[in-house]
Amino acid sequence: DDRGKRSLAPVVAEASGLEVEYHEYGNLWAMETRFRNPGIAEQFAKEVVAGDILVGHSNGGCLWVRAIMFGAPARGLVLLNPALADDFDFGLLPNLEFIHIYYNDDDDAVPWAQRSPHILTDPFWGDMGRDGYRGTDWRAWQTDCEHTRGLPALRGHSAILDQPAANEWADYWGGALSLGRV
Repeated sequence: DDRGKRSLAPVVAEASGLEVEYHEYGNLWAMETRFRNPGIAEQFAKEVVAGDILVGHSNGGCLWVRAIMFGAPARGLVLLNPALADDFDFGLLPNLEFIHIYYNDDDDAVPWAQRSPHILTDPFWGDMGRDGYRGTDWRAWQTDCEHTRGLPALRGHSAILDQPAANEWADYWGGALSLGRV
């Protein structure tokens, strides 16, 4: 968490034409996620309005998945280098219309999440941020951010948040939302 300093909210709002709201949850140690993520997600679920599109990076993606499981009435989910298992069962989120996943194979943080002892960390954690989604849910649409023609190659867990490439990528995925690529 960086208190929104690397937040793409303004760029995505401009690219998509959507209203954007930033949700803060503070800094968590990996070993805190098993016990704190559910409570944070439950609170976030109460702040979601029907039709919202939720965007989460890393553990933020995990939090939004949990919030939807707590009943957040979201329409869509955008996952940026998510700390989620690459075969996560999105069938647990039946009300979502679409799921966008952005990953790159140089994400060196999420493989640790996959190997972490889930008795200590959130059991949903995994390496989707590096490997992409390996499940079969038809609503999932994904982009390999290291090998996408016409856009800067992203390498690393938070590269999608780092300037100057972040603006081009936010234009891309914000545009995907506004064009109805859902």
